[in-house]
Amino acid sequence: MGWKSLGRDAVNRNTKSLEFEARIPETKCITTAVDYELYEAFKSYCDKTRIKQSQLIRHLIAKEVLPEGIS
Repeated sequence: MGWKSLGRDAVNRNTKSLEFEARIPETKCITTAVDYELYEAFKSYCDKTRIKQSQLIRHLIAKEVLPEGIS
């Protein structure tokens, strides 16, 4: 439990305790291991098309997982 500081070391009876609320994260991180050849091909494709690797991964996963018609 935390305490709201009033600039003094001692806690007085008017001090309110802090309440922490859980936050739902907007993004998640997916980590995976790939073969070196696949990584190099992936990296060269991203360099050639001038997109970030994370953008391509999100696009490919969404295209494969999401139902038709949902973008």
